[in-house]
Amino acid sequence: ANSIPSVREKAPALQDLQQALDDLSNLSADVQQLRTNLRAAAEGKADAMTGEGVEVLMRLLDRIDSRLGDIEARLQNLLEQVQEFARRVHALKSEIIFALNLSAILSTFILLWIIYSQIVVIGVQARKMRERPEPAAGALSPPAASTSLPEASDAGASQTPAPPETGESSALPEESATDTEGASTEP
Repeated sequence: ANSIPSVREKAPALQDLQQALDDLSNLSADVQQLRTNLRAAAEGKADAMTGEGVEVLMRLLDRIDSRLGDIEARLQNLLEQVQEFARRVHALKSEIIFALNLSAILSTFILLWIIYSQIVVIGVQARKMRERPEPAAGALSPPAASTSLPEASDAGASQTPAPPETGESSALPEESATDTEGASTEP
């Protein structure tokens, strides 16, 4: 099983390797038989070797030769599969390294942006703290002793307190009055 779920790579055919190993074990048995036949022929008289013995040796040699050819073809095929698999794995490894590098660069930029934004926020807050006037030590007064609403002298009067009069709000009606006077005096 692959450790990366999205990667679906097929390993080289193991049955070809198993078949090549089986052929090697059969070849080993044929070579052992050839060795015993040759040893028996060498111990005996060379002239005593019959046509039947020569035919047995030739069949063994042909069988060994054909098995060696089959093993060579299987191993060549297996070698090509292994080389192709190595190329695919190398290409996949390069893609994974590229993706990891890209994500590392992207996360670095994101972290740099977070650091920059925090520095800007800290600077803005520090500037606000410096611009705020510091209250005098005695300027802070305790809350008023009476927290109840003032009593209205009229029963029909509104219970909401009137807005405080400031210099700006009183200046607005005068300006509008002068504007209307100036507009009515002009022909």
